[in-house]
Amino acid sequence: MSKEESPAEGPDYRVLVIDDHPLLATAVSMELQARGNVACQIVHTGEEAVATYVAADQSETAADAFDLVLSDMDLDEAPGSQAMSGIDVTRKLLEYDGDAKVVILTASHDRGHIVQANKAGAVGYITKDSISDGQSLTTSVLRALRGERVYTAEIASVLIADSHGESAGPNLTDRELQVLQLIAQGLQFKEIASKLLLSTHTVRDYARSLFAKLDVNDRAGAVAVGFQTGLLT
Repeated sequence: MSKEESPAEGPDYRVLVIDDHPLLATAVSMELQARGNVACQIVHTGEEAVATYVAADQSETAADAFDLVLSDMDLDEAPGSQAMSGIDVTRKLLEYDGDAKVVILTASHDRGHIVQANKAGAVGYITKDSISDGQSLTTSVLRALRGERVYTAEIASVLIADSHGESAGPNLTDRELQVLQLIAQGLQFKEIASKLLLSTHTVRDYARSLFAKLDVNDRAGAVAVGFQTGLLT
């Protein structure tokens, strides 16, 4: 929900920062406050983020509502709850408030994460290594607050390829495809090795190779890109 005008002496915007690394979250908040006149509130889990956003939105004071949510991709699990990713948070916030603006701020270059975040409704995807200084982060956040989509050229190229149905990586060998299919079934490397009559070390080598070809960092990313590109059905 769009916030009504702030008091003359107050901040221009309110941003909810979600990150399970307190020092990083504090640094981000301080930069936004100093350079962009942005008031920030920090939370560390997805569940806490959703509850905080809803409570602020339902507050009798319109100025309490958040103008934007800046979320890490991988978040800690709340005690007694299932862990939520930045993508999960994006989906839940947009289910509650169709006007919510969410930007993912993450170290992940995983193609599957990028595509999923975009499809979930995030208005931006910023990789932490693309932020050269506090000013560049503030500029990106302010652009998102003005209604722009915030992507680097790398992220935009991934989304363009996805929209055109292009493959996210080169063809896999038959053995690499077998390993990917078994990963998608939830098998661990030791189980895959037993099934394919290979050593665990060899399976790990195949996994590293297919991860590199698909430009992902982990099993979940490989499976996501596998379905995205038609390698998995």
